[in-house]
Amino acid sequence: MAISVIPGLNVNIDFDDYYPNKDPELIFFHHVKKELGNDEHILLVAVEAGNSLFDPGFLHKIKDAASQIRSLQEVKRVSDLTSLKSYKKSPFGIISSNYIKPGKARDTVDFSKLAKDSLYTKRFYNQPRNAIYLYVQLIDTLHPVEVDNALNQITSVLEDQEFEAYHLMGRKYLESEYKKIVNRELGRSVIYTLAVIVVILFFFFRSIKGILFPVVSMILALVMLYGSLAVLNRDLHIMSNLFPTIILIVGISDIIHILSGYDFEFRRGFDIHTSTKLVLHKIGTAIFLTSITTAIGFLTLCSSSMKAISSFGMEAAIAVLIAFVFSILWAHLFLYQFNIKIPVHTKKNQLNWAKVSRWIHKIVVHRSGLIWVISVIVLMASFIGISRINYNNLQVTNIPLDHRLRSDFNYFDELLGGSRTFELLVSSDKESGLRDKSHIAKFYQLHNYLESFPEINGIISPYSWYQLVVNIYDRSLNAHEIEDQQVIDKFVDGLPLNFYAGDWKLVNKNENIGRFSGRMKDIGRLEVIKINKKINQWIEDNNFPQDLKFQVSGTDHMIDRGHYHRIKNMIQGLVIALVAVSVLIALIFRSRSLLFISLIVNLFPIIIVAGIMGFAGIEMRGSTTILFTIGFVIAIDDTLHLISKYQYFKMEGLPIELNLEKSILEAGRAIVTTSVILIGGFLVLLHSQSWDIRTLGILVSLMLFVAVIVDLFLLPSLIFKFDKR
Repeated sequence: MAISVIPGLNVNIDFDDYYPNKDPELIFFHHVKKELGNDEHILLVAVEAGNSLFDPGFLHKIKDAASQIRSLQEVKRVSDLTSLKSYKKSPFGIISSNYIKPGKARDTVDFSKLAKDSLYTKRFYNQPRNAIYLYVQLIDTLHPVEVDNALNQITSVLEDQEFEAYHLMGRKYLESEYKKIVNRELGRSVIYTLAVIVVILFFFFRSIKGILFPVVSMILALVMLYGSLAVLNRDLHIMSNLFPTIILIVGISDIIHILSGYDFEFRRGFDIHTSTKLVLHKIGTAIFLTSITTAIGFLTLCSSSMKAISSFGMEAAIAVLIAFVFSILWAHLFLYQFNIKIPVHTKKNQLNWAKVSRWIHKIVVHRSGLIWVISVIVLMASFIGISRINYNNLQVTNIPLDHRLRSDFNYFDELLGGSRTFELLVSSDKESGLRDKSHIAKFYQLHNYLESFPEINGIISPYSWYQLVVNIYDRSLNAHEIEDQQVIDKFVDGLPLNFYAGDWKLVNKNENIGRFSGRMKDIGRLEVIKINKKINQWIEDNNFPQDLKFQVSGTDHMIDRGHYHRIKNMIQGLVIALVAVSVLIALIFRSRSLLFISLIVNLFPIIIVAGIMGFAGIEMRGSTTILFTIGFVIAIDDTLHLISKYQYFKMEGLPIELNLEKSILEAGRAIVTTSVILIGGFLVLLHSQSWDIRTLGILVSLMLFVAVIVDLFLLPSLIFKFDKR
């Protein structure tokens, strides 16, 4: 049944899912969208002209391309320089004429009007005048498949014109390309992860049955997960690339513990039935506990204010529980039905774990002081690294290096004024408050101030709009110099209603909300905040009227807010995970010392990896903050397995030294095996084109590597010191 519904599973990339829900700035952002419109459905096309964008042949091709794109049923409107109109008051009303006038032999360009109206017209070409912009507005009710079709047709039109080069930018374009990336990588993730698992299992077990048992059970679990998501109408997203790794790797880790325990009992001379019973009795509780703690850890992500992260947390928790159920059920089935004999590891071809475990035990018992000293030194160095963590969050970081998205992004950022949008919104408490002559004069000052920033380019503003209105009546007047309010009122009131038409506006119809808009360099979230603070301080210092309120907003600002909230919620998620795991450990083991030890030990990998991030200059991005929760809930599994084994022998009355020796011997090999598989599985994520996913794979692998070292050395040494009851 699960297989039959999987074809109905959709991949949906919606950037709204990464906005912080219930954030006051997001609420304001949606309110302004209703009043002024937004650029979410606008595709910005930059076409390179070569020497000059006013070349007649080039303009003819632009006009032809714009006309073909305009005829597409998915396109609502196309704005470009060849169709741009200027307006003039005449005895017959307000009449319009093109800035570029068609002629029989060649089109003519009205350069004087273009220059006079540059506050408005400059958004249609770049400063060197060698590239022209087309603003293609898609119908906002399009299904993702229709968006893909529209983008394919638009690129086909541009290719047919044989332009020197063209570049695309826009939310729908990014969503469409990321969806293609996710579709490609989901299949690769499954194949690569399975390949890594098979190789590692063969290395450790050298048994076809030992490979088939875990692999088949987890493939079925993965099918069940995707089938469940399809039935629940839950779409796949960028984070879904982690599902194969989570369910295959985490689930197989449970099976490895079962197989290792079964092998140990079988070698002691017990038959299959008895060995299976002993294994499930000894480590069944530990497997259940680790699965529950892992699931709860992922569920803590549901506290995120971002839909994408909370959905991932819920779906990952479901994946872990499905993997647990399949590992237990298939353990019974396979171990009873097949005589899985795992070959003895000889010195010739395998690691002699008994010898290694005795060496570890010797260091734990006789060199515990050295372990603690090394641990303290590493921790101190890690805290220095943490102080150097980069939180700037460049947008280019997560754009694939070898993808067209990266070249388009770089072109806009370096040559067309910036890859980000800049939006400063202004609102007035008064109806038609923005048209006040004193306000227009202040808008002029602010407009010029914003243009003084080298990082901000192509500013258009409420002043641009009012100057455009003034130009309709008298091109010799400057809007900020008009002293008679009645003149401004007459000009604005004389506009036809359709002058306010369009889905993207500088000033709303009631003239109480407007925007300063431009392009901005990708200088990073923290640097943008610094500029925003300078702007707000300048507004405060220049005595703007009290009825005017200013607020930074826009799509890119909301992306920055998403990073901020996810980084801020990182500690909250970790605390929730720590509390949840602590409660479970306390209920199961009923030992304060073991609770304290297990939590301390599993904070080490988090702190050390955070320090590595600081020294390596790796950005702490919103999407990578979940690595600490993922790493913690997965890494603690091995800790719980060793503690469970220790508690089992403790109840049998073994002295602590012998207890630790047997615990390391029996649980250690499974810990090493599962850790190698986990690390290999997460390193598979390096194939992803997403920087965030690749970084997640590297850092979680590092965290798991540190965790296995800590579990085998620091954990037993702390138990030996503090749990001698």
